[in-house]
Amino acid sequence: MYRVRVTYTKSKEASFIPEKDLKKVIETAMVRAGIYIIYTKDNEPDIEFADHISLGIESTAEICDIKIKEHVEPAFMIKGLNRELPVGMVVLTAEYLSDIDIPISKSAYAVTYEIIPDLGDRTKMTNREYEDRRKWYRFRMEEYLEEPAILVLVKSMDRSERIDIKPAILSYEMHINDALRITISKDTQYIFNPNYVMDGFNEFVNNKIDYTIKRTKILF
Repeated sequence: MYRVRVTYTKSKEASFIPEKDLKKVIETAMVRAGIYIIYTKDNEPDIEFADHISLGIESTAEICDIKIKEHVEPAFMIKGLNRELPVGMVVLTAEYLSDIDIPISKSAYAVTYEIIPDLGDRTKMTNREYEDRRKWYRFRMEEYLEEPAILVLVKSMDRSERIDIKPAILSYEMHINDALRITISKDTQYIFNPNYVMDGFNEFVNNKIDYTIKRTKILF
């Protein structure tokens, strides 16, 4: 038995594959690539993911640990999987783990997201107007993130509640292109959806800023 740590991307349509289906997608790709996977007692493919990711969030940094029956050269594995995986999923690396390596589901402790705001159509603004918009956004975002508590309204099928996401935020920095790079702890009482950050901000400024989100790193 061998344990392999695989890093891969999820983009486009692949970002909408739910985690419960992702195991099947990877299992099918492994079988088609001629790589024999090991199954659990419940007849599930023995695959562990680093962290849950919300539907529709693209990522360049997904990680999973897979148990296989026979040793396969990493280069062969990468090539075989990339031939069989759906559009939007691309394997970047595959490396074997030792017996003392902690499973990724237990060793991953934080994730980093990049949030890029849409500050409007530049063709409909003067340079001064656009720069003023940028300055407003950056100032208000810093003000928002420095609040002692960041309460966000979270809705589910049976109830709505406000949760404080501030304890989950380990660090953040604003980049020159106005992208917010924010690192979130996995050690929270709820599954963190990165949309919470902008949901709370839009309520804070009483405005609606469109944005895109990408997961860029899993820390372990």
